[in-house]
Amino acid sequence: MTVLTAARLRLEPFADDHVTELHEMNRDPEVMRYITGKPETFEETQASLGRVKARWAEWGFSWWSFIELATGKIVGAGRMAGPSEMKIFAMLRRPCASQRPMAVFGRRAPVPA
Repeated sequence: MTVLTAARLRLEPFADDHVTELHEMNRDPEVMRYITGKPETFEETQASLGRVKARWAEWGFSWWSFIELATGKIVGAGRMAGPSEMKIFAMLRRPCASQRPMAVFGRRAPVPA
């Protein structure tokens, strides 16, 4: 499976050891507001992870976890639509009060706090 690395992020196909951090993001109502409309339970995140892994095995592409290189933490997830569509879907974990907001895609520096 494909792993992509950029200056500050590594994109890895969803893996079993990502489930806890993915659930931290997926249980946040604000993150899920425009995705499913409701936060996920841990079991729903586990089921989603299973479906994504099956798609990687069958199609060779699906969702990636966005892992911040500096911390090793999952800060988001995303995927491209099927090969006939050029759409990118992404969701980002909201920063906690002690963190500065994540940079906007394509920017070289964090968004000022």
